[in-house]
Amino acid sequence: MNRNDDYKYTEIRKNIWQIEEDHGVCCTLARGGSRALPIDTGYGRRNLRAFIEKNLDPPYMVANSYGHPDHIGGNHWFDTAWAAEEEFDVIRHFEEGRPSDRRRCPQ
Repeated sequence: MNRNDDYKYTEIRKNIWQIEEDHGVCCTLARGGSRALPIDTGYGRRNLRAFIEKNLDPPYMVANSYGHPDHIGGNHWFDTAWAAEEEFDVIRHFEEGRPSDRRRCPQ
């Protein structure tokens, strides 16, 4: 396990990393030849975007596996985060009451 910018990360398969935010809350980063896919954004207490961009060269897009706070909380660090349409109501529910300057998924 490695540590960088207060994130712990482990390569669990070739080009697939588990990034631990806090207390077992993890995101997954899968890297292909020309693109990467961060899956989930944790609670968002720290800047996951800065960590990813510091350690990753290819372009990437963020996807949420589902709409619970430990999966979407860090969406505000990114310009866009994708999710299944079936999760939009759940995401909106958990994003209620957040500061208006945070970016939301979906918009």
